[in-house]
Amino acid sequence: MERDKRITIPVSQSEKKDIDEYIRNETGYTGFSDFFRKLAHQEMSSDDEGGGTAEVDTLQIKEAVESVVFPVEQQLDEIEERLTLAMIDEQDKERIHEVMMDLYEHLPRQRFDEYEFDESPQELRSSIDGTLDERELRILSDKVSWARFLDEPEIIMERALHKCTHYYPSTTTEEIEVDGEEVKRYYVRD
Repeated sequence: MERDKRITIPVSQSEKKDIDEYIRNETGYTGFSDFFRKLAHQEMSSDDEGGGTAEVDTLQIKEAVESVVFPVEQQLDEIEERLTLAMIDEQDKERIHEVMMDLYEHLPRQRFDEYEFDESPQELRSSIDGTLDERELRILSDKVSWARFLDEPEIIMERALHKCTHYYPSTTTEEIEVDGEEVKRYYVRD
């Protein structure tokens, strides 16, 4: 191909120096003309193809997507949990209220300073089939134990206990750790 047309591009002295240094360090360019010619062809072909060529770091993209998606998934899980609880509240509103009233009558009327048993909460809960007396139950006084004692699903008991703390302001909770397990105990302040 005959090259008989010239394109003149005005550049400053420092720009010319930077371009010259770049061309000397890069392979594939024989000089200024070759550099600008290839650059123009690349630009025109990338416009025709709808984009240029670029290397894609899939791991970096995956990590970026996960960093955005993970919090959204957590929020969706929380929303789903709230909706489930709201649907249970609406469907079982009367039942939850009845359980709450029954539960309030059974809740201990004092805060126990220490957990007084040698058995773990799991061991105590497993004996709530009639062998655990009400005094022991009241000392443990957590949602799982009350659900078993009153023969209610844990989700209903959880909602009833939650409602109880709002309906009766004297109802309160404390979290203790027993044998490595967090136990949320419920009682009524005097």
